[in-house]
Amino acid sequence: MFTHVLRIVRGKLHVQWAVVMMLIGLPVLLFWPLVFGGKVLYWALPLLQFYEWRLLVVESYRAGRFPLWNPVLGCGAPLLANLQSAALYPLNFIYFIFPIEQAMGYSVVLHIVLAGSFTYGFGRRLGLRPPAALIGALCYMFGGFILGRTQFISMVNAAAWLPLLLWLTHRTVREARLADGLVLGLVIAVQLL
Repeated sequence: MFTHVLRIVRGKLHVQWAVVMMLIGLPVLLFWPLVFGGKVLYWALPLLQFYEWRLLVVESYRAGRFPLWNPVLGCGAPLLANLQSAALYPLNFIYFIFPIEQAMGYSVVLHIVLAGSFTYGFGRRLGLRPPAALIGALCYMFGGFILGRTQFISMVNAAAWLPLLLWLTHRTVREARLADGLVLGLVIAVQLL
């Protein structure tokens, strides 16, 4: 009896580790040049827009100033009020750890992993078995919408949170707990930032 239970537990652990390895390993493998190869997102928007905005935000915070204004765009423009600058987005801490050009690629990979993980969790919440939830997660994280917008970093960042929003909405409607509604509100706020 005990060996039978132990065999079931081991089997479930193997499945869980396989899922984790696929949800993390496949994006790292796909974006190997960005993660380990010294390559950076370059063409168009990353170079002309996101690099400058992220640099201005990081420099402002490091100088002890709130990043309110972008002085290098035309005659100046709001920086904090521009949602794409993502000056208040919590996961942009990565830009303080790594050089901006590398952090942009790391951010894309991180958010693709989050998109897959949240989709897998939502699928499991809906009652899907691990293989079905994993296929759903892989389809979302490697789908044309997300991969086609890796140059538009803020869209990938926002899209990563959608499965978690659906998961929490489903849970809030089903269980009607205040705590779930508060967490849902927090996740909506993070996505908007």
